[in-house]
Amino acid sequence: MAFSEISFGARLENARRLLEQLKTFNSYSPLGEKTSVVFFQKLIAETTDSYNDAIDKIENYSNGVEQRQQLYTKSPDALTKLLSPIVSTVRSMYGKQAKQSETIINLAVKIRGGKAIKPAKNADADTISQSQRSYGNMAQGLKDILTILSKYKYDPANPKITTKALQNLHKALLNANQTVSTSYAAQKQARNKRQQQYETLNDTAQRIKEAIKSQYGPGSAEYKLVKGLKI
Repeated sequence: MAFSEISFGARLENARRLLEQLKTFNSYSPLGEKTSVVFFQKLIAETTDSYNDAIDKIENYSNGVEQRQQLYTKSPDALTKLLSPIVSTVRSMYGKQAKQSETIINLAVKIRGGKAIKPAKNADADTISQSQRSYGNMAQGLKDILTILSKYKYDPANPKITTKALQNLHKALLNANQTVSTSYAAQKQARNKRQQQYETLNDTAQRIKEAIKSQYGPGSAEYKLVKGLKI
């Protein structure tokens, strides 16, 4: 059974409500350990931990994706926004028609054509892999530019596009890629664990409802208090 992102919290709250109602049924007799108050209370605590861990991991991944986009395309000092001043510097040094200018322009066009893909929080593995490749290709494009510039007498007046500044940017790009890759794996694992935990919680809740229905009857006040709780 799959649950929507929004429903996780609501279902967990319903499980807590079921537990509180169960505690008021003084004569409740569980049909085995897995329908007991103690077991259900422990399961709710474990599910809560899984829920909170998944939320944290998803947030870390989302932050990593946003920070990477800032470095590549969004911020004033992003890679794609530094390409024009780099090209202008080389053109100024060697001339617009020079081979050196043509080489840097071609590399800049390659980076701009990389089309960085921002994956959704719940993107599948293929989308994530495609996104990683697109960002990886753009980072490689900057590395290629640095390799070429090292052969030129490249000495820009703009401190944001010096060789050292671009080397630092390249390192930051690679780190950002790694952060997204690692945080994606972590949030994927946390999502899976949460899903499994909720399925166990749901199954246990249904068994408890059946136990209440069996003990008190389908028309009883006890059963009516819990039968509508969706978990």
